Amino acid sequence: MCEAVFVFHNTAASQWAAIPFPEVALMVRIASESVSVKPEWHQAFLRMLPAIETHARIAFRHLDPEAQEEAVQEAVCNACRAVARLAELQ
Repeated sequence: MCEAVFVFHNTAASQWAAIPFPEVALMVRIASESVSVKPEWHQAFLRMLPAIETHARIAFRHLDPEAQEEAVQEAVCNACRAVARLAELQ
């Protein structure tokens, strides 16, 4: 993992405000890559996701487009929680 640290001396602030320690610099840490650890069930859920979305769209086809999208996303979230819970119980 590569990371960089940048240090900037805050000269403008020390000119306009009473700073007790003007030598204190602003430090920003930037990570070039984020490390993501996915649970074991994640790949299985991603394989099921197209079918889940299709069935939810069919089930909620009577709703207006905005309400349908909201209902589909809620169904996806509930399915994700269910898959995670089933994996936890195994």
